[in-house]
Amino acid sequence: MTQIAPLTPQEEVAWRALARAVLVIPRVLDAELLESQGLNLTEYNVLMNLSVERVRAESDGRGQVAVLTAAGLARLKQAWPIHLAGVRRHIMDHLEGMDLVAFAEAMAEVASADVGPPIRRTTPRAGGAGSR
Repeated sequence: MTQIAPLTPQEEVAWRALARAVLVIPRVLDAELLESQGLNLTEYNVLMNLSVERVRAESDGRGQVAVLTAAGLARLKQAWPIHLAGVRRHIMDHLEGMDLVAFAEAMAEVASADVGPPIRRTTPRAGGAGSR
C-alpha cells in the first residue's frame, strides 16, 4: 500500500476551513431566506434551477419540460436580493483580492461530476472491523 503524505500545516488549515464553510454557508443562507422570505434555501434553489410547473415537450409528447411559472418567477425575484446580499456578505466579501478564476476552477475540480455520489456506509461485519 502506498504511503500517503500527511497534510502540511497550511493544507490542514485550508482543509478545516473548507470543511467548516461547506457546513456553515448553506445554514446561514437558509436562515436568512427563511427569516425574511419564509422560503428555505432548497426551495430557492428549486425556483432558481428547476421549476414549479411541467408542460408537455413539443418535440416528444411523452416527455415533460420544467418551466418556471409567473408566480414562481415573482417569488424568485422577491427572494433574490436577500440571497444575493447573503452570498456577497458571507462569501464574496471574504474572497476579495483572490484570483476568483483559479478559485472557481479549483472548486469545480473538487466538486467534479466524476467524484460521484457519496458512498453508503455498510453495516460492520460480525466480529468487528478487523474480521473477514
